[in-house]
Amino acid sequence: MDKSLNQAVRDYLEQLAGNAQREQRWAQFEQDCLKSTARLDGWRFDRDEANTR
Repeated sequence: MDKSLNQAVRDYLEQLAGNAQREQRWAQFEQDCLKSTARLDGWRFDRDEANTR
């Protein structure tokens, strides 16, 4: 790997911290969506409409 054990551990810990932060941001986004007062007024996803060009 051409790096010291100390550097390998540091890289691994940084990777773990990045994953934890990403999960925390996703959880916050999910909570924000659930609290949102935005409404679609009956609109529903339509696959055919989405694929028309």
